[in-house]
Amino acid sequence: MVGSFSIYRKYKYMEKNRIIRKYVNSHKCASDWMKLRDGIELAERYGASEKRIEFVSNLFTQADIRYEYFSESAIVAGFINNNAIVVKEEIAPDLESIKLDKSELKFVRQPQKDDKIASIRLLKTLGFEFAGTEIRYNGGTVDVLGCGKGKIIAVECGPCRINKAVDYLEKENTELWLIPVDFWQNKKFFIVSRGPNWKDFHDFHKKYQIKVLKTGKVVGI
Repeated sequence: MVGSFSIYRKYKYMEKNRIIRKYVNSHKCASDWMKLRDGIELAERYGASEKRIEFVSNLFTQADIRYEYFSESAIVAGFINNNAIVVKEEIAPDLESIKLDKSELKFVRQPQKDDKIASIRLLKTLGFEFAGTEIRYNGGTVDVLGCGKGKIIAVECGPCRINKAVDYLEKENTELWLIPVDFWQNKKFFIVSRGPNWKDFHDFHKKYQIKVLKTGKVVGI
């Protein structure tokens, strides 16, 4: 399903990639080098390109290093490279015309309160219903949850855990909407949804993760 790098390309890949360099510069011990090696191996197995890994990291972490996990970026990048996940950039329509009542605002709290309010307005403007904030959903907590048109919309405001892209989409008819920290400057947001190869690549992903759990390390498949 995926290709393989030569040893030479592997180390060139490590040397070139900005995310990896930043990781290496701040983690010097042998165990971290082993994690890095395993991360590169994971990228190979998932067919994740360097360019796509960086795109995923930037999209989800938005420069917040608390969320930077190379292995999660490699997995989600693999889904995208294999047409199992699709990411679309959208421009939000005018949100000021949507008025929210007090019952909708009652439970909207910090952090990212303004972004959560914008997300509620965005959902309603695009024809969805607001279902709540800070809702547990398939192993994660969604900042803002919406529903309608046969879909569940999980909205994340600002940086978030990268593998929410896979966790949330495992639920049928779910989309993940990402509201970047600079949303108010350009009104851009991103819709993450299943691609045409979701089922086949997700099956590969689940089998691979089971093998990793059984062996305790990155393995061939």
